[in-house]
Amino acid sequence: LPAGQTRPHLVSVLVDDLGFDDATIRRDNNRSHTPNLQALVKDGILLDRHHTYLWCSPTRRSFLTGRYPVHITGTQAPTCSNLTPLQFTVLSEKLDAAGYESHFIGKGHLGYQTTAHLPINRGFSSHLGFLGGGEAYTYGEESRCGDGGTADMWLNDGPAVEYVKQDYYTTNFFSDYAVQRIAQRNASRPLWLHLTYQAVHTGTGRTPPAWEQWGGKADADYVSAMFVLDNGIGNITAAMKNAGMWD
Repeated sequence: LPAGQTRPHLVSVLVDDLGFDDATIRRDNNRSHTPNLQALVKDGILLDRHHTYLWCSPTRRSFLTGRYPVHITGTQAPTCSNLTPLQFTVLSEKLDAAGYESHFIGKGHLGYQTTAHLPINRGFSSHLGFLGGGEAYTYGEESRCGDGGTADMWLNDGPAVEYVKQDYYTTNFFSDYAVQRIAQRNASRPLWLHLTYQAVHTGTGRTPPAWEQWGGKADADYVSAMFVLDNGIGNITAAMKNAGMWD
């Protein structure tokens, strides 16, 4: 970097299965269920000609590897697969080499053939979240694939036993943990938060707790799930600003 310049802090957020115009970011709406996303777009740049893949796993792997889905197979990655091969240098490894403290929070769905494939062994300073791709929204229960009925909450290189019962609703849980990582960061290093929500993916328990629901007349589950996600992004934005990291 040129003299006097510092490395920027980075936050990347992946939202699972969100439709093109389901968030209120392309229109003014006094009854918006995504006001924080709307505010970010107004203050930033909306890239309207970018496309993502039909399914979530190829999208997640493309983001980290920089490769198109056609080059990493356009299939959903089974938990024990080698669909993010170790031969690929992933973004976290590049940022680690540049001095970043990087934290992976949320749903992975990347494929982990060996323990060397785990995010903590590929440049991330920490990882808390799911390995698989079909979890319920409470307690990290794998509801659609895997063994079924088993917890899939992972911390770095082992089961996140101490965190499982804190996960009363996954969107809140991941957002709150991201705020904690901001507060507990190493202030001498630039920070990258890679926040990969499970929301708004369908699944057991997607309906937020009653006090978290939006209350509009649209698809109540879907819109409420977006509303809680948007609140989480708002809390993370506020945490970055309060820490003097936003600029």
